[in-house]
Amino acid sequence: MMCRPFLLLSILCYRFAEATGWSWSKVSISDTVSNRAPSVSGQATASSNHKTSASDVLLFGGLTGAAGSPTTNDLWEFDSTKDEWTKFLPDNDGFRSVVRPRVRMYAASAMVGNKFYIFGGWDPMEPGSGGEFLDDIWSFDRTTKAWSEEKAKLPFPVSRHAGATVMGDNSDDMVIIHTYKGILTFRDGLLTEQATDGNAPESLSMCAMTGISNKVVLFGGSDKNQCM
Repeated sequence: MMCRPFLLLSILCYRFAEATGWSWSKVSISDTVSNRAPSVSGQATASSNHKTSASDVLLFGGLTGAAGSPTTNDLWEFDSTKDEWTKFLPDNDGFRSVVRPRVRMYAASAMVGNKFYIFGGWDPMEPGSGGEFLDDIWSFDRTTKAWSEEKAKLPFPVSRHAGATVMGDNSDDMVIIHTYKGILTFRDGLLTEQATDGNAPESLSMCAMTGISNKVVLFGGSDKNQCM
């Protein structure tokens, strides 16, 4: 089977402004320890709260270097009003780190209200072990600065999937999770496998996805034959 190449462009600390003529601009961030961007690869997860003008971004986990390097469970926040990265550290501004998700990469994530959620992912563990695919769901409360593991579990361990926040039927937010097996929804702590119709993407993973009002838009990815 011939696979068409698909260019995946990862952009960190760039801003796109429609109001200024559809142009990109690089965010200038000072090179101090407190403001330096996290040194993780694109496998880390990120979400922004679409209901606030601040458009803060939370970034969790990922690979800290080349293949085989350690995976992290660090949590970072980017403040777009200050163009500044901050790492949540133990005993820093009340951050509670006793309970938090294990290290992972390829997790899905989304923001609902004041909570940042991560879904599943892959912990590489020791080199050569094959690692472990995860089915857990965690939330980080930005008010209490505490992680909590949700009671709900994904119906199967999964990684390289995508999540996005959309408006639900009652104008409340819900999370849509796209996996290679289909669509899941997460709302009020409940996870549901959602039947869909239409010409859906088949067995697609490694996608980018975003929510727009009550819809999700899916970009690129890899099929079950690893064609991009």
